[in-house]
Amino acid sequence: MHQGCRWTIRNGLKVKIWDDPWLRDSNTHVRSAVPLACKIWVVNTLFEQDGMCWNIGMIMSMFDERDVPAILIIPPLCMDQEDVREWN
Repeated sequence: MHQGCRWTIRNGLKVKIWDDPWLRDSNTHVRSAVPLACKIWVVNTLFEQDGMCWNIGMIMSMFDERDVPAILIIPPLCMDQEDVREWN
């Protein structure tokens, strides 16, 4: 990823939760520690099964109080569009 860019989430399939800059706050990376034995690696896995909204329970259990609001403020998803890079 280029410095000064972040991902805009659409379908969440390209963006790595723990590695890529995708949050909209001043720190674009997730700050929470990776949970032990975590098998969730792309943002898409944080969506409800229908893909239309965030899985709030999962997010609240996996991320700390700094990251939860930064994730949940990201608007509803576009499952028919790919994630895109944009300048901060």
